[in-house]
Amino acid sequence: MHALASQLAAELIRDIDGPYALFGHSLGALLAFEIIHALRDSGVSSPVSLFASGTAAPTRRDDYNQGFAKPKSDEQLIEELRDLQGTPQEVLDNAELMSLTLPILRADFLMCGRYQYRQRPGLTCPIHVLGGKDDKATQEQLIAWQLESEGRFSLDMIPGSHFFIHEHESEVLRLLQVKLKMDLDGYLRKKDCYHHCS
Repeated sequence: MHALASQLAAELIRDIDGPYALFGHSLGALLAFEIIHALRDSGVSSPVSLFASGTAAPTRRDDYNQGFAKPKSDEQLIEELRDLQGTPQEVLDNAELMSLTLPILRADFLMCGRYQYRQRPGLTCPIHVLGGKDDKATQEQLIAWQLESEGRFSLDMIPGSHFFIHEHESEVLRLLQVKLKMDLDGYLRKKDCYHHCS
């Protein structure tokens, strides 16, 4: 995952020319976290916000990733997808589509299961965590995200399972908008003060 994050960060550097924020859901949250570290290592300023959704904190992967570190059979993967409640049954029943999708999903699960946390200085941006009340990630696993930043932290639990972001899309978008506006306002105040106070 660290190599992928470095590669993605190198591609993003060209496009970052002002305030930015990252959002990631599930594996995407870990990837966003690692991308921010890779960007920082390349001298890019911190984002306005990190939104980590639907997954345990980087330090809490051992108890969250049980069973993900070893390759799963097609049947096991399909059962896992059923448990996550985000894939329509007609997709799961489509053998041709699943034959194209399962290798990618298997790689995603393995990347998640084999993730190795690296101890580094904390991020400076706020971290906002979203969790599903009926999802696998516990509140304790989600709260542990606050250890990853010296900035503000928030946790919002939303009704639903792993794909609560789809089940309650309007609520999720409202939360993102409110928190991003607050963080961007804080960023602009700090930047303005830096230019006028120094």
